[in-house]
Amino acid sequence: MDLCLNLLKSEPEKNLVFSSVNVEHAFAILATAAANKTREDILKMTSQADIATTAHRVKSLESLSSVQLDSKMFTCFQPKSEFWKTHFTTASHGLVDFTDPKTADEINSWIEKSTKNMISKLVDASDLDSLTRMILVSAIFFKGSWETPFRRTFEGAFNGSKQQVKYMQHNFKNITYNESGEFQAISLPYANDGLKMTVLLPKSDLSSFGVSLNASKLKEIFAGMRSAREVNFQMPKFSIESELDLKSIFEQLGFGHVFTAASDDYSNLTDESVFLSMARHKAKIEVNEEGTVAAAATVAKIMLKMCVIPIEFVCDRPFLYFIRKEDEVLFAGRFVKP
Repeated sequence: MDLCLNLLKSEPEKNLVFSSVNVEHAFAILATAAANKTREDILKMTSQADIATTAHRVKSLESLSSVQLDSKMFTCFQPKSEFWKTHFTTASHGLVDFTDPKTADEINSWIEKSTKNMISKLVDASDLDSLTRMILVSAIFFKGSWETPFRRTFEGAFNGSKQQVKYMQHNFKNITYNESGEFQAISLPYANDGLKMTVLLPKSDLSSFGVSLNASKLKEIFAGMRSAREVNFQMPKFSIESELDLKSIFEQLGFGHVFTAASDDYSNLTDESVFLSMARHKAKIEVNEEGTVAAAATVAKIMLKMCVIPIEFVCDRPFLYFIRKEDEVLFAGRFVKP
């Protein structure tokens, strides 16, 4: 939940959607590939207790009929056999040529297929080069119908704006609800898997409420949900798409070193000296009278440490020369022309 709240602080003035469990899934696989301090830093950065716990959560989600999870490693090498003996043995693998411009299309096609065409063009050809060693992708897709569909829609103003938006409305006779001096909260159940959408409506402005919202407070709100007598609920239909630069977000949280060549222990994956150089997340959600469709994908790039670039010293103009031992000069001269 800590990762969820950290991501929730991204771009506070904009509409936002993301899947923190999708991000955790990707980074848990990266942590499996890593070792020692690199692994510890990845888990700490993404607020994961350990790999086994995340693997168990992912497996539980995979059993839900309304949720599909997938992951794939695109590499230009054969990962070590030890890697496949870990928790994420279901991750698929493909050998690719990262210098081929078509490889980006291949990765994006996989993402589109895994998210039912909701997420596209997450990887650009410019992201890939001869130093790229792996692109790890995780994907999640969710489709849920409301247990009680909304039967009435109407147009109305939102947040004082003159622009009209389409609302959906239902008079719930027995719905899970919570209220305090700070907020109202309602949980709208989906028809399957015990899943629900909890809508949290601050009584003050959203930004002020968000500053005070932490994991313990959010858990307390969820735990305090009770069946209410009757609730006349109205909410806009909406569609949101977001793309997050996870590297930038984690750098702001103090984990910039995880994305540098100093954090290079991926010895469970390869003997090459590699490091995490990029991480990106994209998500989309559509909410209407019938239910919700949502998808997300996370990509992470592992690249080879760049060789030290030699200093250029080209004597293509006049120069001096000295043959010496310490300060004792035996010969000296200049070269002016061939």
